Amino acid sequence: QYDNRGGHVYIPDGAETVEVDGVVYNVVRDRMPLLENINYILAGDVYCVANPFDYSAIYNGNNYELQMSINSHSLVDELQEGGVIKNVVFVSAQFQDRPFSWHEYCHTVCNNNYGTIENVKTNLNCMIYQSLVGVEFRPITVGYFAQENHGTISNCINTGNIFAKKNNMIVETGAFVVEQYGEMNNCVNTGMVQHEFPYWEEYRYQNGAGAIAFLTSEDAEFRGVFNVGECVNGQIDDKYIDENLHGLFYRTT
Repeated sequence: QYDNRGGHVYIPDGAETVEVDGVVYNVVRDRMPLLENINYILAGDVYCVANPFDYSAIYNGNNYELQMSINSHSLVDELQEGGVIKNVVFVSAQFQDRPFSWHEYCHTVCNNNYGTIENVKTNLNCMIYQSLVGVEFRPITVGYFAQENHGTISNCINTGNIFAKKNNMIVETGAFVVEQYGEMNNCVNTGMVQHEFPYWEEYRYQNGAGAIAFLTSEDAEFRGVFNVGECVNGQIDDKYIDENLHGLFYRTT
């Protein structure tokens, strides 16, 4: 079932579907189409644009790279209950010395997760700068895996960096997610989260950086989650760093 090229499932040339572990997938080559709510598997590295749709099927990256466009925000909008995104590496389709730049948010896997994300690697550099949305203090959120995680994220790694430039704005950053309410198992961040911002007392609870998440609920579950990257938080209230998790997140609710 597996060949010797990095653990990829062998997919015959010209095949439109393939069955893997009892699941029938539609084969994707070269460019990711706008998603339907069906199972997909990649037959090679694929270029992707934004998919503003909910998804509840199985997306199997087959251990290939998904090259995200500069205008992409995420592979899917909401990963719904029962939905799975697995075995995929998210990279930038740009030149390596030019980071992504977003005005409102940066979530590459999904916006909200109620399903399962497993064996996924994010390797993108994201630079956040002055918002152009016309709302002076609208928060800009950065979390490579999701804005909100209500589901499960397992066996994942982030190696990408986040740079939030000092401007007249609020930025909520977490290398994995912005808000963590669900489960996170066996995950590691090796990237840098650099958050430089002006300190406004009235917005102190909306502005900050966490190595794993910006905010987490007391009911959220972490098992085997580590940060070995550098987290440059700027000016924050130290009492909102959970010492038991070594600053994995910025604050709790």
